[in-house]
Amino acid sequence: MRNLIVILIVTALTGCGSDIDCNDDNFKAIALQLIQNKLENVAWYREMKIALSPPTLVDIQTTSKNEEIKQSTCKANYSFEYNGRQRNIPIEYSLSYLQDSDKTNVSLDPDVIFKTLFVMVMAERPQNVQSRKEGSDVRPKTQSSVAPNLPIPAKAPQSEAEPNGEEEASNKRQNKSWQDTNGIIHNPDGTTSGRPVD
Repeated sequence: MRNLIVILIVTALTGCGSDIDCNDDNFKAIALQLIQNKLENVAWYREMKIALSPPTLVDIQTTSKNEEIKQSTCKANYSFEYNGRQRNIPIEYSLSYLQDSDKTNVSLDPDVIFKTLFVMVMAERPQNVQSRKEGSDVRPKTQSSVAPNLPIPAKAPQSEAEPNGEEEASNKRQNKSWQDTNGIIHNPDGTTSGRPVD
């Protein structure tokens, strides 16, 4: 029944003529449109499109041709880039000349592409490859290497007190405990002794 529905939809889209050439640009465009009509109806494909290049049909082969009844069976690769890598999915389509309407019917099963792309997007989430190619940084912006949503520890405040001599000044510069001129000890974490220490 599904194939019958596909044939009925396609008949309205085909052009005139009795030529049944698998490599005809018009028939390839119709085959691609049939696939896209199926894919555009699902949310996961619309999300996947950020990482997809426009598809084409390549490596066209005529696997059978009957000139008397004007029918051809064709094989091709549904070719596209996903997440920056070239991908190919084999597909078959058929051409049949309709004598009463002088049109050529294109039919195929879009589920072959549908199922393969679904497995692909579940295994490999889409990335915005175009932004990376244009030089944009698509990584999440976090401060240094600290995990997002975690507070960044505050730096210990520098004391305004003067070190008590050259040795204490050296300790302060090296972020060690040091004593100021009032005898108060300053620790690297910013705490103090609170009162003078002899």
